[in-house]
Amino acid sequence: MTSGVIVSLTPHTLGKAADVNAAFLLCYPAANVSTFANSLMGSVSSAAFLAGLGMPAGSPGGANGVAVLDGSGLLSDSQIPTAIARLASPSFTGAPQVPTAPPGTNTVQVASTAFVQAAIAALSSVYQAASALLSSIAGLASNGLIARTASGTVAARTITAGTGVVVTNGDGVSGNPTIAVDVGTAAGKVVQLDGSAKLPAVDGSQLTNLPAAGGVLKNIQTFTSSGTYTPTVGATRAKITIIGGGGGGAGSNTAAGGGSGGGAGASIVVYLTSLSSQAVTIGAGGTGGTAGNSGSAGGTTSFGSSYSASGGGFGTYTSGVGGAAAGGSGGTATTGTGRSAQGGSGSPAWTYSVGARIGGNGGASLVDGGGAGIVNGPGTAGNGKYGSGGGGASGTASAGGNGGDGLVIIEEFA
Repeated sequence: MTSGVIVSLTPHTLGKAADVNAAFLLCYPAANVSTFANSLMGSVSSAAFLAGLGMPAGSPGGANGVAVLDGSGLLSDSQIPTAIARLASPSFTGAPQVPTAPPGTNTVQVASTAFVQAAIAALSSVYQAASALLSSIAGLASNGLIARTASGTVAARTITAGTGVVVTNGDGVSGNPTIAVDVGTAAGKVVQLDGSAKLPAVDGSQLTNLPAAGGVLKNIQTFTSSGTYTPTVGATRAKITIIGGGGGGAGSNTAAGGGSGGGAGASIVVYLTSLSSQAVTIGAGGTGGTAGNSGSAGGTTSFGSSYSASGGGFGTYTSGVGGAAAGGSGGTATTGTGRSAQGGSGSPAWTYSVGARIGGNGGASLVDGGGAGIVNGPGTAGNGKYGSGGGGASGTASAGGNGGDGLVIIEEFA
């Protein structure tokens, strides 16, 4: 439609009969209003025609004028009351209603609230509902392992190393976390047994909180001959065993004779909490008696000037049938504070007849049983060892056994 004028005609303005009660809306080109008016009412001007219709006297489309359609047959926006919604970007008030589209509709059609609620309900069966726990995870500000700390809350955590433990990738960002034992003998390390299931070599100073009277064994020094004791590096205390020399057994010189065994040396065990170099003197074992003679006593063993143990007594000889010879006595004298013990006495000799004669056994020391005596000799009597007594002889031309030399054993502890 071309541009024109909208005119409302009533029965009165048309001069028609009263039974014409309808209202008409006429659209006609604005330039031909006069022609249109003449066709209805005879020769009148456009203004007169419009005035006769009761229309405003203003210009068409202007203030106080009639509404004018544009070239597309539409009213301009300025001619439409603001309360009337526009086709382009309308603004509604109240609660406008639109048809509810079927589920799954995918067009530019307006969606009602009912359509939206139905779509949300359908999604809840496919996707997980909102979760406080997932929201807490999404809100973490730092990388790392995640730990659930309470219902619906989480926190980032990291595995950290402690003494003796090595941790790699503790936060899990660069890879799986690994935990290993930090092995070694230095401070803060964990000591690992070697391939033989033994502790590795360590300095005694690294071992602490040991009992005052003991500790870790550092070394053992044994003296079977005289010399000088020098403490082992790292040793701080020691247990020292001192044994005197054993006495010699007696010899025999007749068919019915017999000699008794020599006695063992005394012993003493001492504990030292401080160590220093000391002279060590080993008591010699007594010499066994020659045929028909007694043996000799054992010598005294000493450690420094404060500790010593005396030697054992010698064996004696009897020459007649029915005779007996007492065994050598065990050593008894000790010097110094410690645990002392008397040496064992030698066994006596017995002669019951020419064919029944017994030489005595040597006395036992703290660490050895003593030399054996001769039964129905002649023969060779046994020698003592480590402070024990020598055995006694029997029969003709038999010598007694020598007593064992004394002994010092030093067990050092760190």
